[in-house]
Amino acid sequence: VVSLPVYGMAECTLAVTFPARAAASDVATLDRRALESGEIVHAAGDSAQELACVGRPVAGTAIAIVDDAGRLLEERQLGAIRVRGESVMRGYFDDDAASAAALDGDGWLQTGDLGFVERGQLYVTGRAKDVIIQAGRNVYPYDLERVAVEVARLRPGAVVALGRRNEDKGTEEIVLVAETALRDENERTETARMLKGEILAVLGVRVEEIHLWPIGAVPKTTSGKARRRECARLLAAGGAA
Repeated sequence: VVSLPVYGMAECTLAVTFPARAAASDVATLDRRALESGEIVHAAGDSAQELACVGRPVAGTAIAIVDDAGRLLEERQLGAIRVRGESVMRGYFDDDAASAAALDGDGWLQTGDLGFVERGQLYVTGRAKDVIIQAGRNVYPYDLERVAVEVARLRPGAVVALGRRNEDKGTEEIVLVAETALRDENERTETARMLKGEILAVLGVRVEEIHLWPIGAVPKTTSGKARRRECARLLAAGGAA
């Protein structure tokens, strides 16, 4: 049995890209700081970020990488992923506004994902709306969450990194929410201190606040993914602490 990383979404009746069996282990190892600046630079070492290849478009489907102005980008340029093809939806049911926002006049679907193409194959870097912009750097929450899981042995899906706009500083602050069974206040304080220190050491970014919530407090979708917007709402309301 071979596990293949693929790319798909409900708006495309699921399948968008699939890798060939021989490309099952293809991984792009990129310089993390360059990626945060929107550049694709291959590198190695502790500062590298690994991205799995999700393959080429399936039959009848095309992908494009575009910049903020909608201009087509070349290979190895990071941008927004768009999809067009026979299986792409015509629109959202009974929601003309959402349909108009997602689809352009030529049938291209704005996926909301970021990525790049190399040798005709797609690599996905993350969701555009999830990227945290701190002092001009594009910080991917998944990196923050991965480090937190590894350092504090937290469960995947039990850690959520969020961006919070600080108008006085003119940038976003990073806030981390993590589920824990710890009750002792000293242990909780030490865990938060450790998380801040390790994230700064590994990724070079500062976490402004860490909120430790009880087990099961992070809201999730039916598929087990953290609901980031709901986490942000709960934080703003002062709940789940």
